[in-house]
Amino acid sequence: VSKQRSIKCKVDIPQPKAECEVLRYSMTAETKNMPLLVQSKASLKGNVCRVGIQIRSNLSNQGDINDLSISVPIPNTMQESTVKITRGADTGSWDECKRLVTWKIGTLPHGQSVLVSVEAEISHTMSQLVADDDISSTKFNEKIQCPVLIRCSSLSDTLTDFALSASPWMEDPSTLSLQQGQSYRLLLRVPTRK
Repeated sequence: VSKQRSIKCKVDIPQPKAECEVLRYSMTAETKNMPLLVQSKASLKGNVCRVGIQIRSNLSNQGDINDLSISVPIPNTMQESTVKITRGADTGSWDECKRLVTWKIGTLPHGQSVLVSVEAEISHTMSQLVADDDISSTKFNEKIQCPVLIRCSSLSDTLTDFALSASPWMEDPSTLSLQQGQSYRLLLRVPTRK
């Protein structure tokens, strides 16, 4: 998680001095809930593996989620020539060189959700593993490994409560004005579940 904050202060000092304390400040921070709820699931039907991802904007958010993109790396246990975006084809793209499916959702309105999915045939080696053994969900997911990478930002919500106060020092005749802006950028990696 990377947070981006900008604090702009304008200081007017009427007479030049050798030394002048410009600002004293105090700050408090308290962590909030994550802005997104993420669910992912891998399912196998015959020799086709489907990975579905649902993202929902947390109801405790104050505003929309912006710049939302979802990426799923396709492992070698799935055949790249058979990759097909089954949900979200209008916002999704497949990069065969990077073996990466990316959906550029853009804005996710407050409290809304989006569902995307991709499928591909499993590799010959994986097919043999599935056929030879009554493979468990855990072993299947260890072999498939399609982590979900999410990027987003918001200007109206924060991941922490942040309060800043400032006041002039002693009898100094300086004028103090404080403008504060907060935002976050989030990178989240979620393992796929079956």
